[in-house]
Amino acid sequence: MARLTISPSPQTFFPQTFLTKAYETAILTTTAGNFVTKAFFKEHVQFMRKALEEARKAGKQGEVPVGAILIDHDRNILSKGRNECIRHNDPTAHAEIVAIRKAARLSKNYRLLDTTLYVTIEPCLMCAGAILQARIKKLVFGTFEPKGGVFGSLYNVADDIRFNHKIKVISGILAEECRNLMQDFFLNRRCGEVPKWP
Repeated sequence: MARLTISPSPQTFFPQTFLTKAYETAILTTTAGNFVTKAFFKEHVQFMRKALEEARKAGKQGEVPVGAILIDHDRNILSKGRNECIRHNDPTAHAEIVAIRKAARLSKNYRLLDTTLYVTIEPCLMCAGAILQARIKKLVFGTFEPKGGVFGSLYNVADDIRFNHKIKVISGILAEECRNLMQDFFLNRRCGEVPKWP
């Protein structure tokens, strides 16, 4: 399966800068040997920035700052989502699930074929299940989540050949920005600037 990883592995945490001159001029190679260009990378950056906007909105509401954007094959935005677990007292209201539910209602179809999901943080096991059930074609995420991510951290759903749906995965788009947003949120929460949850 072709999987492009621009960020470091989940075990590696050191400062990175994306959209540097090196990335602007580089031709990136996937593990399957496919080549992607600067235009390919910038397109993902464009949608990841929109996901980051949703993540920031979640953070301002006291939610864990995770945002998601779902687009169709024509690159039209179908839906947006952000964490709303506290707001709705719903442990399943992760950004990915919110975006998937909205898109399914809009399309009147529980299968979201030929779509791409952008999310700021590596999805958890619950969200991975929803992604597979919705038959989403491609997942693009920002930074790894070593404590709960299942697309390279704790486990890799995409590489498990037992599933009957295969999803393409790209990681590391605006990874530093996505990671910093999470780290700042929890730092502020420890300092009392963000109210602690009940």
